[in-house]
Order: sequence, then structure tokens, then C-alpha cells
Amino acid sequence: MRVFLFIISIFYVVSVPAQVADTYEKALQRYNENDIEEAYIYLKNALQQNPNHLPSKLLMGRTLFSKGFARDALIEFEESIAAGADENIIISDLARIHLYLGDEGAIFALSDIGLNTQNKFEISLIKATTAFNINDDELAEKYYKEALSILPDSKRALQSIAYFYLFTDRAEQAKIYISSLSEIDNNDQRTLHLQGQLAKRNNKDELALNYFQKAYELAPNDPLIQRTLANAYISVNDTENAKEVVEVIIKQTPDDPFALLLFGKLMETSSKVMDQEVFVEINQKLSLIPDEIKSERAELSFVMALATYMSGNYEQAVTELESYLIKNRRDINAIGILADTYMKLGQDFKALNLLDKNQPLIKDNLQLNLLLCNLYIDSPRSFKCELLLDEIQQIYGEKNPNLVFSRIQALLERGQNKEALSLFETLFSNQIDPVSMYTGVELYRVNGMLEESMKKVDALIQLNPNDHQALVIKAEIHITLAEYENALTILNDVLSKDGKHFLARKNKAIALLNIGEYNNAEVIFSQLINTNEKDSGLHTLLGQSLLAQDLHERALRALNRAKSLAPNDRYPSELLVQLHKRMGQEDKAIRELEALLREYFLYPPYIEEKAKLLIKINDFKSASEELKVLFGLWNKDAEKLLSLAPLQVKAQDLDSAIKSLITAEKITAYKVPVYIELIKVHLQRDEISKAKEISRRLEKQIPDSPVYMLLTGEIANAENDKKAAFKAYASAFSLDNSYVLSAIKLYQLAINGHQGEAVEKLLSDAIAAGSTPPVISNLLADYYVTQNKVEEALALYKKIDIDGYNNQSIVLNNIANLYLDSLRDFEQARSYINKALRVAPQSAEIIDTKGWILVNEGKFEEGLTFLRQAYTLLSDDPQIQYHLAFTLYKLDRITESQELIKSIMESPHFDFVADKVIELKALISTKEAA
Repeated sequence: MRVFLFIISIFYVVSVPAQVADTYEKALQRYNENDIEEAYIYLKNALQQNPNHLPSKLLMGRTLFSKGFARDALIEFEESIAAGADENIIISDLARIHLYLGDEGAIFALSDIGLNTQNKFEISLIKATTAFNINDDELAEKYYKEALSILPDSKRALQSIAYFYLFTDRAEQAKIYISSLSEIDNNDQRTLHLQGQLAKRNNKDELALNYFQKAYELAPNDPLIQRTLANAYISVNDTENAKEVVEVIIKQTPDDPFALLLFGKLMETSSKVMDQEVFVEINQKLSLIPDEIKSERAELSFVMALATYMSGNYEQAVTELESYLIKNRRDINAIGILADTYMKLGQDFKALNLLDKNQPLIKDNLQLNLLLCNLYIDSPRSFKCELLLDEIQQIYGEKNPNLVFSRIQALLERGQNKEALSLFETLFSNQIDPVSMYTGVELYRVNGMLEESMKKVDALIQLNPNDHQALVIKAEIHITLAEYENALTILNDVLSKDGKHFLARKNKAIALLNIGEYNNAEVIFSQLINTNEKDSGLHTLLGQSLLAQDLHERALRALNRAKSLAPNDRYPSELLVQLHKRMGQEDKAIRELEALLREYFLYPPYIEEKAKLLIKINDFKSASEELKVLFGLWNKDAEKLLSLAPLQVKAQDLDSAIKSLITAEKITAYKVPVYIELIKVHLQRDEISKAKEISRRLEKQIPDSPVYMLLTGEIANAENDKKAAFKAYASAFSLDNSYVLSAIKLYQLAINGHQGEAVEKLLSDAIAAGSTPPVISNLLADYYVTQNKVEEALALYKKIDIDGYNNQSIVLNNIANLYLDSLRDFEQARSYINKALRVAPQSAEIIDTKGWILVNEGKFEEGLTFLRQAYTLLSDDPQIQYHLAFTLYKLDRITESQELIKSIMESPHFDFVADKVIELKALISTKEAA
């Protein structure tokens, strides 16, 4: 029985039609029989019936890859992960697809966080192969050794590293691993092949041939062994046998260039007939390179280029202008026109490089210098704009309005907002021309002077009440001030006159997003993207609106698109961190944070978030290192140190936690929070005397508080004085019966056999008085379950007001399990599990319960559908694996059941289901013997 006790537990799934499940099972059968086309047809039908059926999506990915459609397969897998599929059943497929596509960066970015041992091994091998393919032998060796450290006796790992050392001319090192392989299995075709390769390296051709022949006998269809054997026959001049092997290869793969080359070699050896034909074909292909076109006169070239530019054919204009400038490098007019042409084609970086390269030549041209300055501002080299302005102001004067405006923009780009405002106010604060006023509005906004900014924009509106740009800016200021209704009033007025106004529509959607009208905001963002597909900000906002609606898959696509359009914008990455956390993909969230920290070095919020995620995946050592960095940044801030210490405790770094707390104690006047945390840490370190000493200090400051009493109970519990502990916990609970932690401590005492009746009475009396939160009833009901008081547990679970209660899905699941396992009331079990699914449709455990109820009713096919879904979401859960194995056994799918049983027995969690699995294994053995 899987009942989730409160103290322990502190994909989209719908009722899948039987037709979908049946279609999937047929597809799986065809796939296992290697009938890929039939599997593909079944899967298309299944996904048409239910596009969100995760098992079908996963199998479709594998089927597409088998058909050679790697990118389509990749999409299926990525969508499956976004929908909540367990990465353990996808990661190897993903890695192989990236390897197939040659996407080395994606392979090396794969994290092994949260993966089981086998998958960690697979990823290390694939990374090794990738490193070898890109000639990074040092990295390849590292990953091969990493794979061996995970599974030291793996033949695949030993063979792989042996091949690696042979191919990198380190035969002595290869020999060590080949010897190990010979001891493990000297009759393995790949080990024999390696022995042959080693012999060949030592110029022992006959011995090598002997090994290759033995390998070929064991695996006559292995392509690698076929080709090696053919070459070995050629090496010893055995042409007839070589031809036989090559003909087998050509029959299997008629277009194999390697085989054709071998065949060509053999024919050359026997008759030299093919030689001339092959070389004629190669020469014909090489002869297709055209002759160089002669250049026209320079003046004519420029005229033609200018005419092309003026006609709007910018691509052709670029070609002609670049050609002209090769021989006329000092023509400033041509340089200016080419720079403008680049910009018209969206190739600003080329315009920047052109003008930067020719800066000495254009130093007397103000417009080109200002253009270059603006290009610097839009690039990572904004500082060069200021250097350029320093040079040219000697020619045009430091108060030249154009130069000043460029300098203001350069200062803004570099984040020197106060300096930009100061410069503006010295020359332009009283100007009433629109350009100066709009500049002032922006400068006051970025400096947080919203009142001044509002005054400027109101002055603009007074000059022209129909100035939609000014009205939209005013709405933006209202949004900044969280005055969303005021903003919407202005924006709706603008849109009533100009329904297509881009910024008005965008800001309306932003206002709607902030007042919780996520769907309406999404609609507007989607409409704007239709005509502004490359606007990264719109994709980010769309992703935010989708994330708010828990539409994870679509949010992921939108945010990844935003990130691809604006790699240096941190906001899409921050939202991706939130999204991956919500989807339970901590490793991906960590990778996003690591990328952010490369751009925003030592930014505390990112470091803290990364540490929390590392703790969540039990990588305590790495988490501790991150938290030490935070200590260095926060050691002058007591409040920050108080928040740091509990994280260090979670990271199992108690020494650092004490260091943080002692530092905080020295710099804060209010020491109560510090004492509370210090007592907890000392108790974790079994330093009871130190905990008592600090407790005495705490008593002087808060003698009658529930917190002090609870800590007194903790000290007594540490001394194994259970009566004193109960008395202190009970006092804490009596002082405040909504103090959940004291109730949890009482519950823990009770389930461990101490003061059970007293705890039961204390909690039940408080519940009867009607003044406790739902969690207290939850705790007492859980206690009843541990005592096998089924009726009492059911009655109390049902009394819990679950509306708005965080654990309502668990409560409903517990009720369903009690009806299933203890009372065998399938109808009631179904009723409650369906309610739980409505509350938590993505919970693998709850989906598993649904499937197990159906199996217990004898509805094996229907139950299998849900169990497949649960397994897809949480493949390492031994209970889910057992339920699935049992169901497959009941359906006479013995081989599949046995494979799962093997997986469970190799799992570190086997003990949880050992008795049931051993019993199931015996049932299968009996069935096979019958």
C-alpha cells in the first residue's frame, strides 16, 4: 500500500481512451520486432487520437530516428521532456541524436545530474566518442576513464578505451585493457577484433588475420569486422577471399563508398580496368570551376553599384560595392553607401567593421563618425563611442548638439545613467523641441525619477494631445508604478484611434499580464509575434504568460526562441530557470544559472538559486562551495548570514553554518534568530552542552514562547529523554496549537513508540476544539494509518477541509489506497483517485495508483495505460516498476515483465519492493515450467 504520510512527503494525464493504449501497444510490439514502418503508422494513429500521450511520443521519437529523421525525433524527445517525461528513459536517445547530427556542443552540455548509473555510463561513453571525433584526445580519454569508473567491468567501456588507445597509437596502453577483456570473455567478437588490431600494429599479419577470421565466424554481419577482414586478406595478398567478403558487403550496402573503394583496389590489382573511368569522373567534376571574370573600369563599377543601390537591390549592391572598394579603398562616398547597405540588410556588424577599419579615413566626416558611434553603442564596444567622441569633439567642439546626444546615448548604454542625465541637464533640460523632451523623459525614467519623467511626458501631451507616442510612454510609466488600470485606460484610448499601434498593443498585454489576465495577454503577444517574429522581447513575454498558465511545453518553445534571438538577454534565461524548476528538471535549471553566472559573475541571487538546486539533487559538496562564495559576499550583513546558515545546514556543511551564525551574532543587536539557528546546528553536531548553553541565553529573551519550548524538547530528545521531550513539545503545542512544527515533533515521537496515546489525545482534543489548521488533522490521520486504524484514518482524512490545502492530492490518494488495500472497495478507491488526478494530473504516484486500482479490478489493459504513463514520468520508482511488471505478467508478456524485474533488482531501491518482486519472479518461473 502506498500511503503518503505527511511527514515523509514534506504530465499532463487525462483518462486515455482504450483505443490509444491499444494502438500504442501494437506499435510497441512492431517496434520490438523491428517493423519500423508498421510501428510508425500505429504511432501516427495513436498521436492523432491523443497528441499528449507520452509513451507514444517517446516511441515515435525512437521510430523517427530509426527511419533516419533525426531532427524530427529530437523534437519529439524535447517535447516529451517538456511535458514531464523522465529524462532517464530519454537521455541516451537524445545523446545519440546529437551525435548523429554532429552537435558536439549539445552533447557536452548534457548533464548527468539525476541520472541513474547506467545512463551516467552511457552519457560518458557518448561524450568520449564525441571528443574523439573532434580530435580532442585528452578530453576523450577523460570521458572513457569516467565511464570505466562508473562500470569498471563493462566490456563496452573496456573495448572502447582499447580502440581509442589503438587509434591514437598507444598500443601498450591498449594492450592492458585488451588483456582484461580476454580474461572476461575471450570468445567475444569485438575482443577478438581488438586482439587482431593489436597484432596488426605489431606487424603480425598472419596472427591478426587469424583473430579477424574468428571474429567474422562469430559475427559475419558486423560491418566493422567485415571491412577489417577484407583489408587483412588484401594485406596478405589473398585476393579471392578478400573478394568474397567485399561482395558480401556490397550486397548488404551497395552504395557503401568504403566497400566500393575496396572493390576498386581489388580490380586494380587484377586488371586495372576501373582506374581511368574513376579519375575521368573526378576530373570532370573539378573542371566545373568557372574562369575569373574580368573587372570593369572603376568609374563604371561605381555607377553600376550606385544604380543597383538606388533600385533597392541591396544584396547585389553589396557585391558590386565590395568589388569596387578593392581597388578604390579611399572612396569615402562608397564606404558610406556600403555601410548603409549593410545596415539595410540587417548586417550592422559588417557596417561596424567597415567604418572601424576606415576610421582614420572618415575622421573629417561628422555623419559617418556619428553612425560609427551609434554602431559602437549597439555592440559590446560602447566604450569606443566615447573615445571616438573625445577625438572628434576637438574638430567640432564639445558642445556640438549631435556629439552631446551621441555621448548621452553612449553613457546610457554603459549604465552610467546619472552621468547621462547630468550632461543632458547642462544643455537640454529647458529645451522644448520633441527630441530633447523625449530624451529627458527616458533619462528621468532610467534614473528612477518617475515624477519628473511624468511631468516631461505631460508637457509633450500638452503640446500635442494626439501624440500617441507620448501617451504610450505615459502608460508605460503607470505600468512601472503598478498603476495598471490607469495604463489600460490610456492604451485603450490610443487603440480606439489606432488599433494597430504596436507599442500600445504590447503595453496593453503587459498590463493584462500583471493583473492576471494571462490568456488575454497571450493572445496579444502571439498576434504581435506574427508580424514581429524576430522580436526577442515579445517571445519572452509570451513565454511568461504561458508559464503563468502552466503551459510548459509552449512556454519552453517561446523562451528558447527568445534566447536564440537575444543570447545576451538574461530575462529569458531567468524564466527558463523557473520553468525547469516547475517541471522538475533541476539539471537544466542549473545549466541555465551557470550560463547566467558566466555573464553576471558573482551575482548573489544566481549563486543562491544554484546552491538550492544542487541541494535538491543531493550534490552537497558543490552546493557547499557555492555557499562559501555567498559567505564572502555577505559577511557584513547579519540578515543575509541568517538566511545563509540554514542553506549550509541543508548542504551538510555544519562548520560553515556555525561560522556564518557566529559572524552574524557579532554584527547584530537582535540575537534571538541567531541563537535559534545555533541551537539547531549544535544539536545536529551532537554538541548538546553547547546547545544547552545557548538555550539559556535564549530563555532570557523569550522564556514563554513556543519556539523556546520546542527547542527545549529538541535538546531533551537529543539526550534520549523522551518524557521530557514530550512535555516540552506538548507545552509548545499548547501555547500555540497552530504551530505545526511542534505537532510534527509529537507525531514523530508517537510513530517511534513513545507517548502514542498521549499524543493521540492531545491532537484529537485540539482538532475537536476546532481551532487547528488542516495539517494537524492530516498528521493524526497519518498516525492512525501507521497504527492500522483504517476506519479512524478514513474518517479523519474525509473531515479535512482540502479546499486550498497544499496536500489535498496526497490526502485523496491516501483515501483511495486505504479503500483499495484495506477495504477492497474498488468503487470508492476509483472515486477518490479520480478526484486526486483532477487536483494533480502530473503526479506519477497518483497515476500509478489509478492504474493499480484498475489492475486489481482485473482491467489489465486499461490499467497498463496508466502504469505506462506513470513509468514515463518516474521510471526509477520501484513501486511503479513492480506494478508494471506484474501487469505485464498478467497479460502474458513475460519477456517484458522479466526485463523490468531485472531492472528493479539492480536498482538501489530494490529493498522497498523486494518481497513482492521475489514473489512475482517465482510466479513467472512456475508459469514457464508449466
